[in-house]
Amino acid sequence: MKGMIMIKKEYCTQNEGDCVTCSLVNYGRDCMNNPLTKKELYMVKCGNGWKMQIEAETLSEVKNKATEVVTYTQQDFWIEKDGAEILRRKWYGSLDGIRDFTDPIQFGSFGFYGDWFSFDDVLG
Repeated sequence: MKGMIMIKKEYCTQNEGDCVTCSLVNYGRDCMNNPLTKKELYMVKCGNGWKMQIEAETLSEVKNKATEVVTYTQQDFWIEKDGAEILRRKWYGSLDGIRDFTDPIQFGSFGFYGDWFSFDDVLG
């Protein structure tokens, strides 16, 4: 919680409102079970069964982290929120068409992941 600016909550009776150092704080929640940040949980999954939970304030943060950790699996990978897929990067098993993408992730000459897309973009 380093660098977080806290506003004293009306219901606070402990530690002069400093939730970060309060002994009643647990698992990122204050003494009334309210979240201390606006971070939300996302799940990054890959078609080979690999998955990783990411806590972030923005979807952009999740996309960046997922892009940093993805490996060569020859499978699509995607981001879920509350169990529903929200974004996907498709795996292409050759370099054909790589120039059609703005932000591909290339793995040598074996293939690449295309840009992030949502099925809402495709369908709608």
